[in-house]
Amino acid sequence: MIRSFIAAALMAALAAPLGAQTVDQDVKCAVASNFFMKEEKDPGGQQLAKAASFYYLGRLDTRLSVQQLNAALLAQGRTMKTAELAPTMTACASRLANKVKALQVSAGPAPKPGAPKTPTPKAK
Repeated sequence: MIRSFIAAALMAALAAPLGAQTVDQDVKCAVASNFFMKEEKDPGGQQLAKAASFYYLGRLDTRLSVQQLNAALLAQGRTMKTAELAPTMTACASRLANKVKALQVSAGPAPKPGAPKTPTPKAK
């Protein structure tokens, strides 16, 4: 099962769909999720914002140096209007949820609690 999850994650990471997000879109998502991680009062909303923050910062980590990332986050943070934050966060959380669902579908059903573990073949 873990192999199918890893394979699905690799396929998702290597696939370049037509609607792939740009660096700028990922920066906007990182800024919005960081804002809601600090400002959201609902624990569930805070948890979603935290997951989104990690997800989008992880996406940016592979495409920008630390200096570029810091500069992009500061620049976007200065230009984003407060009214933009909620719609941006909604769109970013939706994209994150779609990625999670795609991975869950490709990984197959989760084992039931108490079910015996499938032995993993040993490498030769």
